[in-house]
This record gives sequence, C-alpha cells and structure tokens, in this order.
Amino acid sequence: MNVSQKVFFSSNVSAPVEVELKDDSKTVIEEAVGTSTYSTSKSTVLSYVSMFESFLKLKELYDKSQSKLNDTTDELEAMKKYLNEVLEEVDKFRKTS
Repeated sequence: MNVSQKVFFSSNVSAPVEVELKDDSKTVIEEAVGTSTYSTSKSTVLSYVSMFESFLKLKELYDKSQSKLNDTTDELEAMKKYLNEVLEEVDKFRKTS
C-alpha cells in the first residue's frame, strides 16, 4: 500500500478514534498503524465526521471522473483508428485514379 489512509471508528459516536493505516499488509497492529486521535469534544467529532464525509464524496467524484476520462480516451482512440482507415482508403483511391 503506497498511500496512508485515515480510518475512523467508534463504538460510541461521542468518542471516535481516528487512526492512520500505514500498511494494511502487516499482521502486527503496531507495524500497520501510524498516528491516532481520540476525542470526546463534540466539535472535534463533528469536524472529523464532516471531513470524512467530504473525503468520501471527493473519492466518488474522482472515481466518476476517471471512469468518464477512460471512456472518452477509448472513444478518441476508436475515432483515430477510424480516421486512419478512411485516410488509407482515400490514399488508395488517389493512387488508383
């Protein structure tokens, strides 16, 4: 895993824990996680919830944009291929004329 992730979890909404997951391939928790944050402050908790929801929305938008980009790239490649075929036919026609 190249990018560290923030993992939010809680058994109680009023006291969440935020942990940095550095390497999810590790089996020992001390090697897998980095920094962590614990809070009972309502404003801190709400800030983390808001950030987490924003990150999720951004991830969804990014995934959609990447999908559209891939579709557009495939479509452009198909157009290039078709155009090259047409140009080859035009070139053949000119040589026979």
